[in-house]
Parts: sequence; structure tokens; C-alpha cells
Amino acid sequence: MPGMVLAGLLALPGGAAWGQPRAIVEDDRSEVFDAAWRAVRDRFYDRSMGGSDWEAVRKRYRRAARRSADERELHGVINRMLGELGASHTILLEKEVWEDYVLAEFQDRNAPRFGMELVRLEDGLFVRTLHEGGPAEMAGVLRGDRIVSIDGVPAEESPRLLPAGPDPGLGGDPGFLVSARGPDGIRLRLRRSAGARVDRIIDVDPKKINQVLAIRRSIRVEEQDGLRLGMIHFWHFMSPRVGRIFR
Repeated sequence: MPGMVLAGLLALPGGAAWGQPRAIVEDDRSEVFDAAWRAVRDRFYDRSMGGSDWEAVRKRYRRAARRSADERELHGVINRMLGELGASHTILLEKEVWEDYVLAEFQDRNAPRFGMELVRLEDGLFVRTLHEGGPAEMAGVLRGDRIVSIDGVPAEESPRLLPAGPDPGLGGDPGFLVSARGPDGIRLRLRRSAGARVDRIIDVDPKKINQVLAIRRSIRVEEQDGLRLGMIHFWHFMSPRVGRIFR
């Protein structure tokens, strides 16, 4: 089966090479969709299924699942189905996102990353957040930069772009990560403002990091109206080390 993880529900093993959505036959699409639907039916904490008719939901989304072109499109259909539950943290993640970004944080493990998270807005892909002291920030990428292309490929068509949220049940603009698997870094073409006439070219090499390191690097003191304020950016509370930093 295509590689995916239903966060908090079920892991379905397998998966394609990094950054490459895999074409799948119709029978496999149906099998994956039905497995996800059953996992929710059997294990979801709210037996009223968020007030939805779960059998009717299956019928409504199954046709779109069977027509999906590849595993990423199929996963998008499943996430729209999960959105019917209106529940936070009920999401299907790409296997690579789970292993390198979520599971690595639970295990307090470093994994190759570029240290930036993107968001799709009406006029393109933009840098939403940067890991403090991470590769992208150190290379000169700024929050709010528009990503025009990745390695010469239009950003939204890049095979290295990984869907990574938001929670289907909460809505919001789609989030993405850039795969740091593989031997090479990336070349970004950035647009720093809507009226900029010249784009910036920035090369970013991945490093093995995690968000606990970013939390430590975020610690600073700022002065405001005569007060000295201690600032810490907590990315998550998934590791015991984060609790020690907080204390």
C-alpha cells in the first residue's frame, strides 16, 4: 500500500521514494481508502463520529478516491473525508513527514531538514515559519518570502514538496515541507516582495536537526518599555527535553 500514517489511528506501511508520488491502480486506491475509513469507524474516540453519518461519508468520497491519479491525490481525498469529523489531530500524513518530522520529535531524534515550513496562499507558496538557527534561516531565507521555484521547477510542481497539514477538521491554508531526503541540497528562487523586479537565488543544504534545538536557539531577551522580557519559541511539547527547557 502507499506509504501513509493516520495520526493517532493507523499506520499503513510501504511508500514510494522521497518526493515521488506513486501511481496506483484502482483496486489499490479502493483498498487504501477503505482501510482508512474502517480505521476511523473502529477506533475513533467519538462514537457519534462527530455527528456525521460515517457510512454516507464513505459513499460520498469513495468515488473521488477511485478516480485519484496518484497516492498524494488519494491521500488528499482521505483527508477531506477526515475533515467531516471536525476533530483536531485526525489527519493522514505522508510516511516521510511522519518519520522525519513527527516521530523524530517524539523520539528526540535529529533528522535531515531544511528548517522551514511553507504555506499555500492565494498567490503562491510562502515561508510560514523558520527553525531558529536552521539551514534555511542561516542561508538567508526570511519568513514571508515567496518560493517561486525549487531546483528550477515551479515550487508547487516540485517533487520535493510534501503536504503536511493543516488539520482537516480545523481548516486553514494548506501547509508543506520540503523533503531533505536524498544527497543534495536545494536551490530556491525567492521573491521578497510583490513588486520586486529581481528574484533572489539561495542555496540551502539540509542538516540533521530537530525542533528541540530550535527551541533552545530561540531563547533571547528583548527590551520593551523599560522591561527586559525573556522569549522562548516552543514548537511543541512532544519531548521530555522540552519540559526541562520550560522548567
